Amino acid sequence: MNKPWKYTDDRKLWEAFRQGEEAAYAQLYEQYAPALYSYGMKIARDEALVKDCIQDLFIHLWNNRRTLGQVQAIKFYLSSSLRRDLIRKLQRNKTTSLDAAITYDFDVSLDFETMQIQDEIAQEQLSRLNRALQQLPTRQKEALYLKYYENLSYAEIADMMAITPGVAYNFVYRALSVLKKYLLTLHFLLLLTAESSPSSPDGSI
Repeated sequence: MNKPWKYTDDRKLWEAFRQGEEAAYAQLYEQYAPALYSYGMKIARDEALVKDCIQDLFIHLWNNRRTLGQVQAIKFYLSSSLRRDLIRKLQRNKTTSLDAAITYDFDVSLDFETMQIQDEIAQEQLSRLNRALQQLPTRQKEALYLKYYENLSYAEIADMMAITPGVAYNFVYRALSVLKKYLLTLHFLLLLTAESSPSSPDGSI
């Protein structure tokens, strides 16, 4: 059962937080920290680093609350901020100078419990899908995750990943093209196949 939050509207919650209301700040943390942790671990897979970055993020938010602008979607804003900080710190820990696109891997997979799969054949098919999923390039996996798990638009994915909407679309389209033969045998996995083929940002194919 979900906790009944005092604020159910992002804009009102954010404004109350900006005004220094401690209850609003506590709600921000309690409501979004678990999702931030889950997303951060897909990027870094370093529990201490992810927790430190989340803590730093919320400390920064509180210390700078009066100078922050309006936010329409808090989860998107926080996830973007966490992602930037994690990748920056991952790059800093590298011994060589690498492009941001290859300084991290993105961990995403489907599990039997979530998909409510009991049949052994279906489980084997899901295992094959996961193996194919793990072989995708990092940024394709992340774009696919943001599109179908987080339900972001291509414009939002582009903003999150510092790319153009067209590139975001291409990442998702190429990933689905690779996974297509597995998705056809797992047509009931609506989590990934909400769209049979993603539409491009301008509506064309």
